[in-house]
Amino acid sequence: MKKIIVFILFIIVSSFFRLGLFPQNKLVPIITWEFPPYTSQNLENYGFESEIVLAAFKEVNIEVNFQFFPWKRGERMVDLGEAWGTIPYSITKERMERYYFTDPIATVRVVFFYYGNKMQGTTWNQYDDLKSYTIGGALGYFYEPIFKEAGLNVDYADDYKQSFIKLVYDRVDLVPIPEIVGWQYIQEMFPEKSQYFGILEKPLRVNQHAIMISKNYPNTLTILSNFNQGLKEIKKNGIYAKITEKYFLK
Repeated sequence: MKKIIVFILFIIVSSFFRLGLFPQNKLVPIITWEFPPYTSQNLENYGFESEIVLAAFKEVNIEVNFQFFPWKRGERMVDLGEAWGTIPYSITKERMERYYFTDPIATVRVVFFYYGNKMQGTTWNQYDDLKSYTIGGALGYFYEPIFKEAGLNVDYADDYKQSFIKLVYDRVDLVPIPEIVGWQYIQEMFPEKSQYFGILEKPLRVNQHAIMISKNYPNTLTILSNFNQGLKEIKKNGIYAKITEKYFLK
């Protein structure tokens, strides 16, 4: 009788694995890069969004292995199924054709930063209103094709640090960047001048960040389902709220 029971249990458990009801990979590899305070090797739990990911997976007893690479390499690794996902990424229609996405983990305001008094009180409603200004952009971001189509004057740099240096030295008028990331750079680079920075009231974009997931990683949809469940749990039990308050994002 015991042999029959053991055999039946073996069949049931094997079926669960075949159906994807149990995750086959307990250590989930996720690619990210230096984008403080969202993600950083120098911050506790690797930053705001990384901490949310860790907490959500902890609720469903799954561990995460964060790996830091340039974002282009990270996308390639996700494409090939060498990693399950990558953060931080905005959900777009174009990306949804190539990848899966988790439920949103953060709302992001992309705004225009300025320095000094000359841009105070400036308003804009459409891209034509920005044509008289020089924008300090960073290569590889979502707004490149948008600004090009609008005919805006953009001085691109390899990263946002260079763009903020140009802003302080009056080589550009505006820098588009997620709001809390911009203030993070300012506090690190120009703490004694932080009171001279401001943002235009109208944001460039308000979007949702999520984990961008490989369609080729083993058991990927099961891991996705587990993560979304864990995310719901930390929003219910208050952990999510504590993390957001920690980064001044009530």
